[in-house]
Amino acid sequence: MADTVAIVKQVERSATNNLPVYSEFRNNRSREMTIIRKIKGNPFVSRSPTPTQPSRARRMYLQGFCVCHMQALQRDIQKALGVKATVNSGGAIYIKGLVVEPVMQFLKDKGF
Repeated sequence: MADTVAIVKQVERSATNNLPVYSEFRNNRSREMTIIRKIKGNPFVSRSPTPTQPSRARRMYLQGFCVCHMQALQRDIQKALGVKATVNSGGAIYIKGLVVEPVMQFLKDKGF
């Protein structure tokens, strides 16, 4: 598998130069989630989606990133932190549990 840094072009930082890693609570704070937003793919590495791919893949490709980029970062996070992560069609990765600090450290170690 290719290195995540080569596949994912960037994780844009906020106006205060922080990584876009957020915590979110749902269901009366019984469901804790960590979210990584503002992920952009590398257009030179991405593959154009075929008509047989799901509409989600086509929609994400048109928004500037490919599903394969998001899934590569998702797999790396799951392996490194041992948590469950899912890719959202809005360009975010949702991670089960409150793991903001480990995710930020992981992204910094990867060069984001």
